Amino acid sequence: MSLFSRSFLKDLLLTYSAEITALIAAIVIPGFVARLVGMQQLGIYLLLRRVVAAGVHPLTLGFAVALARFLPQDGRLLGVRIRWSLLAILGATLFTSGLLLLAMKWRFALARLLFGREELAGFVKPLAILLLANVLHVVLYGHYRGMMQMRMANCMQILNSGVVPFLALLRLKTGGVEQTVYLTGVFMLLVNCLFVLPLLRVFLQTFRETGSGWFLNAARNLFGYGIGRVPTAALTGVLFSIAPVQLAHKASLSAVGLFVMGLNFLRLGEAAIGPLGVLILPRVAATRSHKSLPQMMNDVQLLLGATITIGLFGCGHAAVLSDLLLGLWLGDSSPQRWKLFVPLIIALPFYMTHELLRHTIDAASAIPYNSMALSLSVAILLMGVFSGNIARLVFFQVFAFLVLGLLTTILWLRIYRVRLTCLKYFLNPIIFSFLSVGWTWALRRQFQGGLATLALNECLLFATLLFWLWACCKQGRLIFTSQVHTLREGVVPGLENVL
Repeated sequence: MSLFSRSFLKDLLLTYSAEITALIAAIVIPGFVARLVGMQQLGIYLLLRRVVAAGVHPLTLGFAVALARFLPQDGRLLGVRIRWSLLAILGATLFTSGLLLLAMKWRFALARLLFGREELAGFVKPLAILLLANVLHVVLYGHYRGMMQMRMANCMQILNSGVVPFLALLRLKTGGVEQTVYLTGVFMLLVNCLFVLPLLRVFLQTFRETGSGWFLNAARNLFGYGIGRVPTAALTGVLFSIAPVQLAHKASLSAVGLFVMGLNFLRLGEAAIGPLGVLILPRVAATRSHKSLPQMMNDVQLLLGATITIGLFGCGHAAVLSDLLLGLWLGDSSPQRWKLFVPLIIALPFYMTHELLRHTIDAASAIPYNSMALSLSVAILLMGVFSGNIARLVFFQVFAFLVLGLLTTILWLRIYRVRLTCLKYFLNPIIFSFLSVGWTWALRRQFQGGLATLALNECLLFATLLFWLWACCKQGRLIFTSQVHTLREGVVPGLENVL
């Protein structure tokens, strides 16, 4: 199995289509909120969305990742796989509902904890509805991901991440942020119910074909593997949410909004690389004991080189054009961007590296290695949180992402025994990325390039980079293939990625 096969590229195209839809929503919606109800309400809206992003994966109990890992493995009938998924959906829904009922009972204390003000307790109910909808969405996506039915998974993603938020905005002017968030959760629940129906139909069709022996095995694997991933999801949420919450107690909500936009920029990098991770995990899980695994790891190494190069290109150009980006994004390019927005984007290549490689680590072992890396990163961030200084908070947030990317790379190298010989092919594209940043700075500052000129410049530079990266990946795969061919003929050349 290869990551450059036709089926993989087809699924990748579908997944990117869904991610682009969600990306457009993430870019456009904050601008609508800022212009219609102001920066203060934008700060609340973004903080609510950040809390949802932080809490949703721990509330799934890791079942989504467990489904993506176990469903592709051989030896299970279709009816058994569907029952695994329904058990995961039911378990995550009941667990989340119980916790959210407690949150509603203590909504004033929760509002004081999250927002620093009890008068915002009215936002707790829509927050709870939105959390429940997202939990069901994530577990369902894990099912379709594990079954490699990416068409269904991506249709659900487009509806819940791209269409539903825009529909909910229709109530923004009259109902405010509270009603908008509430409607977003309700619409998502309705969409999720539609995508549960195919599972129920298969469950009924295979009712007599499946015995009762599957339950204990499913429960043991789902809970054993999934619970081990809860710290990973929780720590990722903390990494992206604790600093904005702490900043809300120290600065204005406008500053919080700007800081969260910096974190959202990293999320854009995650969206850019996320589809690869979505497809890599089930494929690596399905080929862990196959001879094709070395080729897959070689492909992952090539993707890593491309990811680092794109991350360097993206963070450099975003820093140079930060005033223009924020002006288009929010309608306001605040001078505070130099201490609240620009520093965060430096971490882009490191966070993208983590997002690419963490899925291969989850596919390899039930031991939650990613939690170890995230624990250290969060510990570093907490040093900034308790420092009492905004500048230190930003510094430690950035440093935490740098450590996370490096540790994830080291774990991947140790687990798969990979030698990074393919990265040498990406030296020239990396140099081009740095030179292109200098050229864009000169075009912006020295030649006073306008918006149309800068947009054309970015498109041409990025297209050139993508073409170069494709050539590098093609060269790396040809060299690996020739080494395998030589090995089969009896000559052992020191194959670079054999486990």
